[in-house]
Amino acid sequence: INTLQNDANLPNRLKDDLEEVNAYWFYKQNVYDSTAYHLQKSISNAESKQDRARSEFLLAQLYELTNQYNKASQFYSSVSAHTVLPLMDIYARLNKAKLLKGTNPNELNNSINQLLKMAKKDKFENFRDILYYSAAELSLQKKDTIASIKYFNKSIQYNQSNLSRKNKAFLQLADIAYQQKIYKKAYEYYDSLQLNDTSLASSID
Repeated sequence: INTLQNDANLPNRLKDDLEEVNAYWFYKQNVYDSTAYHLQKSISNAESKQDRARSEFLLAQLYELTNQYNKASQFYSSVSAHTVLPLMDIYARLNKAKLLKGTNPNELNNSINQLLKMAKKDKFENFRDILYYSAAELSLQKKDTIASIKYFNKSIQYNQSNLSRKNKAFLQLADIAYQQKIYKKAYEYYDSLQLNDTSLASSID
C-alpha cells in the first residue's frame, strides 16, 4: 500500500481502488476514523447508486462510532436518497433519528412523523412492524408513553413472522405498564412473551 501511495505513475483510475484498500486495512485494525477518511475518498468508485448507498451507510456508522454525529447524520440522509432497498432506507432514517437523543423534541417529532408516513406507503407494507416499533422507541426517547404504547401495539399487529421483535414489543409494553403500576396489564403483556425466543434472555438482561 505504501509503495502504491508513493508511486507517481499510479493511474488515476486506480486511485479510488487504493483508497478502498486503505480503508479496509485500517478497518481490520479497528482504526475507524482513518477507515472513514479513506472510504469517503473512495466513494466515487461505486458502480451504482445502491453500491454508493452501502458505502454511505458504512460511513455513517463509522462516523457515529467516532462521535462525529453531524457527518453521520449527513451520510444517513444520503443513504435514504440513494438506496433502492426499503429496509436500508428504514434503518438509515432510524439511525439518524437515534442521533437526536437529548436534542430538540421537534426534531424527534419530525423523525417519528417520517416513519409513520413510510408505514402508510405500499412499498413499505412488509416492514410496518419495524416502522411502528421504531416510532415507539423514539416516542419513549421523548417520554411520550401514550404514543409509544400505541405504536408498540401497532408493531405487534403488523408483525407476521419476527418473533424476537414481537417479544421486544410485548416486553416494552409490560415494562411501561409495570412502571405505571398497572400490574394486571403488565402481567398480561409478560404472559404474552413466547419463551422459545432465544434472544429473549438477553432482552430481559
